[in-house]
Amino acid sequence: MQLEFHIYLIPLIMVSIISINLALFAWRSHPFRNISPFVALAIAISWWTFSYAMELSCVEINHKVLWAKLEYFSIVAIPIIWLFFTLQYIGRKEWLTKRNVLLLSLEPILILFLVMTNEYHHLIWEKIEVVKVASISVLNISHGIAFWMHAIYSYIIILLTVFVLIHALFYLSSLYRKQCLILLIGALVPWIGNAIYSLGLNPIAPLDLTPLALLFSVFAASLAVFRFRFLEIVPIAREMLIEGIGYAIIVLDEHNKIVDANPAAEEILGMPPENSIGSFIDEVMKGKGNLLKYFKMNRLNEEVTIKNNGTMRYYNIHISPLYDKHGRAIGRLVILHDITENKKNGEKIKRLNDELKLINKIMRHDIATDLQIIQGLLDLYKDENDIGLIQKAMKRVEKSIRLIQRMRDAEAIATSGLELKEYDVRRVIEEVAKNYQMEVNISGNCIIMADDAIFSVVDNIIRNAVVHGGTDRMDVKIEDDDKVCRISFADYGKGIPDEIKDKIFHERFSYGERGGSGLGLYIVRKIIESYGGNIYVEDNEPKGSIFVIELKK
Repeated sequence: MQLEFHIYLIPLIMVSIISINLALFAWRSHPFRNISPFVALAIAISWWTFSYAMELSCVEINHKVLWAKLEYFSIVAIPIIWLFFTLQYIGRKEWLTKRNVLLLSLEPILILFLVMTNEYHHLIWEKIEVVKVASISVLNISHGIAFWMHAIYSYIIILLTVFVLIHALFYLSSLYRKQCLILLIGALVPWIGNAIYSLGLNPIAPLDLTPLALLFSVFAASLAVFRFRFLEIVPIAREMLIEGIGYAIIVLDEHNKIVDANPAAEEILGMPPENSIGSFIDEVMKGKGNLLKYFKMNRLNEEVTIKNNGTMRYYNIHISPLYDKHGRAIGRLVILHDITENKKNGEKIKRLNDELKLINKIMRHDIATDLQIIQGLLDLYKDENDIGLIQKAMKRVEKSIRLIQRMRDAEAIATSGLELKEYDVRRVIEEVAKNYQMEVNISGNCIIMADDAIFSVVDNIIRNAVVHGGTDRMDVKIEDDDKVCRISFADYGKGIPDEIKDKIFHERFSYGERGGSGLGLYIVRKIIESYGGNIYVEDNEPKGSIFVIELKK
């Protein structure tokens, strides 16, 4: 086999060497199945450029044709490999079924057969001759119908690959978008060069630009590997996802040994996950029989209640079997989502909604009753013209207004205690006291955990002292100890009898000449309890009452 050297061979050989080394590097760094499409792509590019270099360097036409035929092992494979590689990378491995792979491979196999037997039918190359282009001996080929059919097929596959990459650009993070753009360039440039060659638009025809254009594919792949750590980022991203997720994830093998667990599983396992790997789940979960029974199930998806470290915890537990590629069971995946706080909040919201419905029902009934009484009094006034009837009607109007104000306070129950933040107690009381024409003296201060409903609490206590106690002065003492803030509201009104002190915070209980709806202090108690606090009433000597609130800091 006589060979001759040309300058054009240098970039082809360089592309071939770079590609094969990239394949070796990838395989040595990540010797697992997921890297196979990338390795196959690099090898195919290496073989195409090497074969084309050999075709150009050969002198005899029969040797050139031989290498041209050998090039087709890569020519028919690269479009398919690019598609497989892209689908693998963006996580669409479910599309790479054996059936799909076989169907996509039928046309390349047929074309490869036609290439090898072209002398008998000339469906690939109708005519072959050698011409000189810039001192290089090049095959000048007239293509047959099968060649054009394959060109159309290849371009469809490449367009599909491009579409998949463009679609991925819209939902991947910025880091992955950069990688997709690199892969997009790597996929497009060689096939633009191939289209120029196939359509006879090549300025240096019949020299094929496609193998040289594959340099861009190698460059794109190299940039992804070395600059953007293409082969590392996907596993790292997966690891970050599993490590950073708030759910407990535990992987068991077929012998019930722990083979993997994330940091969130430490509370369940009772030890750092790395210390549990390789141990039987029965040993690790010893003493936690109420939880261990779920781990022995093959499949589960339900809410469970577990006693953990002396407290009741609620979990959504999902257990599913794991299978290998042959369908054999190789273990189980256990995912536990702690929903204790959600459960408590849900129960609390349900309870508060029930209370609000009751309060709303009471208020609607009372307001409707008052309106009927007002209407009756006004009808009597028309007949008797007694000013006393108007005064009675006005009292009923005032009562209805207070009921509507209670509606506003009742709304605070629904949201109180769900999201707490720091509040300055002194400032809250000063803000509310501005609405009353009375003397309010405040001593001390502390910071509590509450929400905006605390304003409604203070307003109700001050209003209760003014309306029902008849006080004209209030002294507020704020005491700050280690864990509790104690707030004492002392008025100098009529006071509260001992026999009803335990009843005034109950629903619908009212007292005094101007008895209200019986909801104001009830609402106060519910809000304070939602904060995890307490409220009670004491006597104020020589007269009046002291409302004491204890709240967590």
